Amino acid sequence: MFRPALASVALGLLLGVGACAKPTTDFHSVKLGMTAGDVRERTDLPKGGTWKATQAEEMLLDYSPPSGDVPKVRFEFHSGMLVAIRATVASDDPAATALPREVTPGAVIAREKSGSHFTTITWLSRDCPTHKDEAERLVKGVP
Repeated sequence: MFRPALASVALGLLLGVGACAKPTTDFHSVKLGMTAGDVRERTDLPKGGTWKATQAEEMLLDYSPPSGDVPKVRFEFHSGMLVAIRATVASDDPAATALPREVTPGAVIAREKSGSHFTTITWLSRDCPTHKDEAERLVKGVP
């Protein structure tokens, strides 16, 4: 005998499992929408690292740690605001330990294991015209 109330509870529990995962709100204290100055000032990446700014179509800000190992991070800006973060981090880095893919109305984050010791992270604004196509591919799970 089918019990609609029991089925509703079971479905709610199944859907609730995904909802329990806390969404990522920052990468080492950096959030999309920050300026380059905010990124450098507020990040909790290892001190003493190297910063390199490049002006291409848009501004790029690269970070390398003092050890030269990981994390290696590229921050990408559009109209002066952070719209993309691309990083390689140790697999035990807090930024690497969340869900493999997170999608919100404003952003998409993809995490992929790169060997046994590293994780690559791509975090894109879905509102940025420069990254719109790439972001939508990540939403669909296409690299």
